[in-house]
Amino acid sequence: MLLIIGGHPRSGTTLLYHLCDNHPDIAVTLEFKNFQFVGQPYLEYSRNMIKYGMKKEEAFDSSYQWNKYKKLRNLVFATRYLLILRRYCRKRISFEAIEMALKRMYPQSIIMGDKYPDYIFMTEKFLKADRLYRVVIYRDCRDVTSSFLRQVRTEWKDLPWINGVNTAKGIAEKWVRAIEVMGLHADKLHIIRYENLVQQPKQTMERLGEYLGIDPSGFRVRMPKAGSISKYKQGLTEEELADVMEIAGPTMARLGYA
Repeated sequence: MLLIIGGHPRSGTTLLYHLCDNHPDIAVTLEFKNFQFVGQPYLEYSRNMIKYGMKKEEAFDSSYQWNKYKKLRNLVFATRYLLILRRYCRKRISFEAIEMALKRMYPQSIIMGDKYPDYIFMTEKFLKADRLYRVVIYRDCRDVTSSFLRQVRTEWKDLPWINGVNTAKGIAEKWVRAIEVMGLHADKLHIIRYENLVQQPKQTMERLGEYLGIDPSGFRVRMPKAGSISKYKQGLTEEELADVMEIAGPTMARLGYA
């Protein structure tokens, strides 16, 4: 079976990734993006995967995360994946072919997948896949905006993709779009509230384990920490908070945040 983890950036997708990847029955890659290009011809799919892999700073496979040759590891990882994939699909890439390729790479795992926040905006592409678990996590827009802006001003400041989402207004608008997509397809997703995950990790992961059909005791439920809730109070200016509330306030109220 396949698994995708999505949600607005800074909503807890990385925490959820670590919880899942550390489960003995699950293997999850870190923003490999291999589901983003599903349906493309094999050669086009391969070019996109290699091109992206050469730019990715973090390792796709967590076992190489602290290796100083992460980009080289990414290239080797992507190349191996594509060579295996070619055996199963020489035409357009299907979910079935991806599953078979990942199973060859992670033979001990029952569920294989990828974490990439923007999968939330590709939800419609994934709805027709039968053997695909779709997990989405959401978080208070104020904390999302505060955390996102901190990244924009530090680690992400030179990245071209942040244009348009480098202000409180831009982030809040994207957050609302993500929530709208989540609500539209709620019956076909497993939705996790970030605040529940960090405050009630055992119960939250038990429900995820039931959804995935695996033993929830394999999740490291001591990993989540509740200290990140309401940190926006120190991270947002009054003007930024006002912008967030103007744009996302009604949606936040509907979700019980305001």
